[in-house]
Amino acid sequence: MKTGASASSSQQSSTHRTRRIIEKKKKKETTVTTTTTERRRRRRSIAKTTKTIGFFAIHFCVISLTLWWCWCSALVKVSAVTMTTKSPYHGVSSDQSKYAELAFANVPGFTRSKLKPDYAMIAHESRVYGGLFGWENTNGAYVVSPGMNKATILMTMVSMNTKAKSHLPLPGAWRFAFVLDGKCSIRYKDEDAEAEATKEGLTAGEYFYFPMNTEHEIYTDSDNQCELVMYEAFTKPKLNGKPDEFPTGQKVIVGETDSLPNIETPGEIFRLKKLLPQTLEYDVNFHVMDFAPGETLNVKELHHPQHGLVILEGQGIYRLNDDFMPVQQGDVIYMSPWVTQWYGALGKNRTRYLISKDTYRDPLRDSNP
Repeated sequence: MKTGASASSSQQSSTHRTRRIIEKKKKKETTVTTTTTERRRRRRSIAKTTKTIGFFAIHFCVISLTLWWCWCSALVKVSAVTMTTKSPYHGVSSDQSKYAELAFANVPGFTRSKLKPDYAMIAHESRVYGGLFGWENTNGAYVVSPGMNKATILMTMVSMNTKAKSHLPLPGAWRFAFVLDGKCSIRYKDEDAEAEATKEGLTAGEYFYFPMNTEHEIYTDSDNQCELVMYEAFTKPKLNGKPDEFPTGQKVIVGETDSLPNIETPGEIFRLKKLLPQTLEYDVNFHVMDFAPGETLNVKELHHPQHGLVILEGQGIYRLNDDFMPVQQGDVIYMSPWVTQWYGALGKNRTRYLISKDTYRDPLRDSNP
């Protein structure tokens, strides 16, 4: 009996071991199956996530390229005028294809333009063109106006298409314009001859000045476009006169810059031309100043007259108070009274700039109109 019981017990023990081995194998197989399933699920999740990221990345690139193309297209289409002529001042004009060749262009989000309480520097890329009130077939960008700083002048970059016509300035305001590129004509009432006078085919470097209340028109024909920089301001009362007494004897002036002689400037080495008469009737003058590379202003100027300046050629460093600013062709600078100013010409070519300057008027009256 003991022998049979022992055999039965041994058989049961063997059966239990076999069951345990089978259960362990099943658990292992289940674990392996679960692990494999989990890995497959994770791989599918990663693949799905990768596809999603790729989808959005491709769309982001497409949208970015589309916006970049639209932005570049918008730059090109700022003005309808595409000049066929190429004057030395062409880079000052509204032609964006020429501006793209200049330094600092097309850097996203960057501009050298700066507005301070006493001065402003407006780089070419910061101009905003739109229609000019009363003008026909013309776009303009206001770069200096009485709404900024202490300015009493309006300075406009004018882009005239073919068959363009100007509009008169406000009563009491004079107008000066300098031709940058293309060709335009003017007609005006000649007070001396008591008849209409016409000057046709004005080109780069030529300029004209209309005294207050002078009837005139600036226009282009069907074959020509024209780019101008234009200044306007209300005429100030005459020197030593009553507040409502204005100068008489001003004339319409039409001239050509390079035909004028240089004026001696003691202590300085730059070349200076003054475009208007240096007489008491005129409360403003316009200077063209030329610097060879490496030449600078000797005097670090600090004075009452305001300035409106445009770089016609070249590049350099302009000091405005404590800022030393890189400037180049097409940049516009406004300086209110009592701004420290200095210029140094850099690069391989000359710098030429046009600058306005108040003249022959009482600073006390300017400060207390």
